[in-house]
Amino acid sequence: MKKDIRGILTIGRPVDPDYPSNAFIMLFSLAVSIGFGVYSYLTGSSALSSLLFGIRSFISVFLAWALGREVDPDRPLSAGLAAIGQVIVIWMVGVPSLLLPLWALLSFRILNRTTGIKAGWADSFLVTAFSLWLGYQFSWVVPGATAVILLSDGLMKDPNRKQIVPGLLTGGATVYLLINSPSIWTGYGDYPVKLGIVLGISLIFLSVIYDSRKVISTGDESGKKIYAHRVQLTQFIALSVAILFPLGSGVYGFHQFAVFWPVLGGSTLVHAAGLLLDTVS
Repeated sequence: MKKDIRGILTIGRPVDPDYPSNAFIMLFSLAVSIGFGVYSYLTGSSALSSLLFGIRSFISVFLAWALGREVDPDRPLSAGLAAIGQVIVIWMVGVPSLLLPLWALLSFRILNRTTGIKAGWADSFLVTAFSLWLGYQFSWVVPGATAVILLSDGLMKDPNRKQIVPGLLTGGATVYLLINSPSIWTGYGDYPVKLGIVLGISLIFLSVIYDSRKVISTGDESGKKIYAHRVQLTQFIALSVAILFPLGSGVYGFHQFAVFWPVLGGSTLVHAAGLLLDTVS
């Protein structure tokens, strides 16, 4: 029965508390949840609102960590820094959308196959339906990225051919949404700090993508090395979505997808530190 279920749903990755990094994120997220919940209550919010704020903070920090694992599977420290960075994001702009990083997490797992196995048909249906709904609610960028992910999964090395049809479907939806909402936000220049963060992290993250041409991480189920090209494409899509999403939804979109910048920033810092240590040694 378990084997049959895994053939349908394959992109779930259990969090084993026996691993130090997994134990860290559970304890850290819990501490963040309690801290933000208490702070919210002490600053005048109701007990229920404070509780919900704490729970949403827990999920947001955890999703940042999980995304860090998918974007930079060879460097576990990147995920930890992403979680810490997300605390700063919550402190500055509140808890961003939880649905957008969840979509990204599920979609990226289809492409990079950190689970070690191909996505099942239920995974494809879930991600396709999720991305179409988010595209209607937020921006064409979401189904556009999903289309690239699904079509790439269906055409790259060790292809999963059943992804081609949903890939074409989300691609068509992207064109429809883009035609009906062609406006491009040009207000980055009005927010120099945000613009500086975007440009700085983006430029350095390109070196992370380049150095990911050799991947040593293995799939959870297969024990085989993850294909480097899949990881690099996942990283490129992550960077592209983080840049393009605000262009279709303004500064509001930047805040709603803010989780991506701690993720990319954490990976960038770990990569830069590694290069510095190699230079010194």
